Amino acid sequence: GVCISCDAGMCRSYFHVTCAQREGLLSEAAAEEEIADPFFAYCKQHADRFDRKWKRKNYLALQSYCKVSLQEREKQLTPEAQASQVKLPLTTYALHNALHARITTRLQQYRAKAELSRNTRPQAWVPREKLPRPLTSSASAIRKLMRKAELMGISTDIFPVDTSDTNASLDGRRKHKQPALTADFVNYYLERNMRMIQIQDNISEQKNLKDKLESEQEKLHVEYNKVSNTTQRMCRFGCMTFDIVLKLADSKKRMCF
Repeated sequence: GVCISCDAGMCRSYFHVTCAQREGLLSEAAAEEEIADPFFAYCKQHADRFDRKWKRKNYLALQSYCKVSLQEREKQLTPEAQASQVKLPLTTYALHNALHARITTRLQQYRAKAELSRNTRPQAWVPREKLPRPLTSSASAIRKLMRKAELMGISTDIFPVDTSDTNASLDGRRKHKQPALTADFVNYYLERNMRMIQIQDNISEQKNLKDKLESEQEKLHVEYNKVSNTTQRMCRFGCMTFDIVLKLADSKKRMCF
């Protein structure tokens, strides 16, 4: 069969599930702990010696009880029933009984938890007085908001008005109605338009500033070129003057000698 590994950290021991059950190496988490896989298996080195001992005794006692129960059941059956009954291995009966008992216990625990949560659940809130009417249910309020948007210079073409019959169309089906406007959406739409206007004004100002800076940069570049040319001419003139001074000094020395 398929082998499982020891759940004790980095242990490399592997064994069969049935062998671990026979040796008392299987353990189960506490009932109050909610774990996805509440079953653990430890090897002989990491399992508790006393727990393993009494688990093995319980397993052997359960096997003996199942064997005795099966023998008594076979004695009570008639020869015809015994001949027609399909005998299963003893381990299959033992595993089935243990699994059924474990499932029943778990089911009772979860049923108790569900019943407790159902009893402690707060009651649903039910309004006991008249609530304010939503703005979307008032056609006059929507018309006033649309009129306000038009007076503020905001385009309302995004909200088409359906003037046709809303009950039925040409093919006899009900036509789709546009969803009513909400106060939040109207406020968002107005704020968005105002932000768009501010962004456009800011962009135009930045463009004007950019053009102004570019023109100033061109002027400064021309002036820089002029100053650079003047500096180069002065450097050349200074070099020529220095050469003339050196020549005069040499001629003066020759005249003295």
